[in-house]
Amino acid sequence: MSTASPRTTRNQEAAKTRTGTRSTNTGAGPRPLATAPHPPAPSQHTDQSTYCPNGHLVVQDNGQQSDEHGAYPQETSAASAAGYDAAQRIAPATPTQSHPAQSTPVHQHDPAADDAERYGEELSSLEAAVHTPTQSNHGGTIMTPGTGPYISTLPIPPEGGPGGGPPAKSADEMLDSLRAFSRPHGYDLVKRQPSNLRNGEYTRYAIACEAFGMHKSTSKGIRKATSRKIGCEFRGSIKSNKGMDGGWVFQLMDKPETRVHNHGPMARPQRAYYHNGSKDGWHGTVTPGGKYQPEAGRYHLYIGLFCPFAHRVNLVRCVKGLQELLPISIVKPYPKGDDRGWPGWEFAGCRGLSDLYEGATEDNVHGSRYLHDIYFRADKTYTGRYTVPVVWDTKTDTMVANESLEIMRWMSSGFDVLLPFDSPERNLSLYPGHHKAKIDEVKDWLTHDLNSGVYKAGFATSQGAYDRNLAPVFAALNQLELLIYTNGGPFVLGAEMTELDILAYPTIIRFDVIYVQHFKCNLGTIRGDYPVIHEWLKHLYWNVKGFKETTDFRHIKENYTRSHEKINPLGITPLGPFPDIKEGVNLDFLGQLRPGSVDHPAVLEHQKTLPAI
Repeated sequence: MSTASPRTTRNQEAAKTRTGTRSTNTGAGPRPLATAPHPPAPSQHTDQSTYCPNGHLVVQDNGQQSDEHGAYPQETSAASAAGYDAAQRIAPATPTQSHPAQSTPVHQHDPAADDAERYGEELSSLEAAVHTPTQSNHGGTIMTPGTGPYISTLPIPPEGGPGGGPPAKSADEMLDSLRAFSRPHGYDLVKRQPSNLRNGEYTRYAIACEAFGMHKSTSKGIRKATSRKIGCEFRGSIKSNKGMDGGWVFQLMDKPETRVHNHGPMARPQRAYYHNGSKDGWHGTVTPGGKYQPEAGRYHLYIGLFCPFAHRVNLVRCVKGLQELLPISIVKPYPKGDDRGWPGWEFAGCRGLSDLYEGATEDNVHGSRYLHDIYFRADKTYTGRYTVPVVWDTKTDTMVANESLEIMRWMSSGFDVLLPFDSPERNLSLYPGHHKAKIDEVKDWLTHDLNSGVYKAGFATSQGAYDRNLAPVFAALNQLELLIYTNGGPFVLGAEMTELDILAYPTIIRFDVIYVQHFKCNLGTIRGDYPVIHEWLKHLYWNVKGFKETTDFRHIKENYTRSHEKINPLGITPLGPFPDIKEGVNLDFLGQLRPGSVDHPAVLEHQKTLPAI
């Protein structure tokens, strides 16, 4: 495993100008208009199936739920699997092209939620295909991939040159040999994305074969047949601005021993498992006596302030007082990448000093431009989504965990030995023994019907799917309202803050400002229909350390409104509701407050299926 690289000049400059992670918008006053420029519209969009991720993007969280900003989708058909498989190899045609995030809300929802979006759209012919093996099936060594995939858009001759010989070992040598190989075919080689050397390894390298001279009229069938003979797959033509054939785009085929899906020509290498659990998740824990020992400064947390699943982990970090022990890096809320999620979440300064975003940071460990660099650094054969949260071990230079439900559970006690013995943070237990049974019971329907439910409703692609998935959301809210009221507040289970408060808050704080209008969860609002939840929410935000500090309404609003093109094609961010959260807290849960509810027949019917309070 390569060691952490020196910071690039770009990231060093970004570090000098970047701001802190706390939001300047408290919600008490008008939300300032966005200052970050909206990225230019992408040249092509198909399906918006990749939501944090990952990353949001779909890692299975606790084996049941997928995660918009951190997950790998449960494919529903061979066609959709083929589309997703191919999508994982897409890269921008030029280094400056901007792509707003196009992802399906897969932030920790069950497999049914994946019906909301389909993956099988035709690939754009203007984008290069990503390939990860180190050799093509004709035996020619191409290059050593570094912490990310490398991109090949041209047939590569055996042994790095048209007549054999030693493999190319530098950017210039590689370009020379590829150019010599392409010119006899009437094409010239043009560098489409700069190489990025890190510890002698190529992390990103994109090239394109462009036509020069007369119009090329070779049929697509001949191109396909010819390219396969030399170990490539024809991916399409690059059209010039005059409609002429501007070049061919190829993808190197995998080595013969790798698996090829039976539903298409896209070859995919067999996955190497460097960790336990599902193929797309890391499930390590930081605990005394374990593989990952608690040590100050050893671990690093990657999050997005927009992501409710990363939010729950950051909440635990703050309420447990781990800020100094566990530093963070924060990705920008948009763009996510193309409509398949490539290249994924970006760090501040990814595209230069003009590409900063208040509250986002550079990668403070590796100086990476993209979150996917972190994933490929841990596993060069990784095929899942690039999602937050991520816990990174700087000592062993690998990923510890990226499942939010698991992280928040062990993080609540994993660093206790490093905290002052008599500190309130050390003595705070979010999963106390006398509440474990109730926490587990409520957690089941809370995560399924509420946390994931808003995504299933919001990304429904038919009226029937929307109707089916909306009722459980408000049934869960009805039940949560009664639960807080019955226990007397100010927390979900009464006087003690528990995991349930951490699980509920990220969804509830986003409900009125995003989910009501953006995900069409408009049967009711928190501030208008759930007085008990509303006071619980305001109490956490205004009175409890860590909740306000981890909530950034600008990141939240602009992530959703500028990442989901099918839902909000113009990328307009609504100003309301105003304020983002109201001031003034009434803690008289057993006096003046009376529980509210949404009494739609479908909601009440689903509520009957939930466990009794």
